[in-house]
Amino acid sequence: DFITVSWNRFHNQDKNMLSQFATAGGVAIATLVMQWRSSHHYDHLASSLGADNPAPQPTIPSLVQFFSTSRGPEGALQLALAHLGQQVAQEATLMATLDYFAGISVFALVALAMLLLGLAWRLAHAGSSAGPARGA
Repeated sequence: DFITVSWNRFHNQDKNMLSQFATAGGVAIATLVMQWRSSHHYDHLASSLGADNPAPQPTIPSLVQFFSTSRGPEGALQLALAHLGQQVAQEATLMATLDYFAGISVFALVALAMLLLGLAWRLAHAGSSAGPARGA
């Protein structure tokens, strides 16, 4: 009885330790994917804000005008560019988060499909693999 209790306690410690490693690994993978996708989206968004693209051009003068009321005209351009960079970083992080959750969703759907296929296979082969009755 003492051996059974000790073994169960040891087994629970193993499960707890493995769950800690799995959690740390999952967090590390999530962090790496988020950094990679954020960097990718940031580069793409920043390149679309170039001088050759006329769409964001009215934004900078309006930001300069907004920031000049509080900082004066000298620091307004720097604040406007910093604000625009912060907006690009926020959008890149949002897009990376959407990429991450899309990947997690695909992974979950594949796992669910495999689970359902395994269950269907078991149910289909449950009658054919029945051996002789026990006790016979």
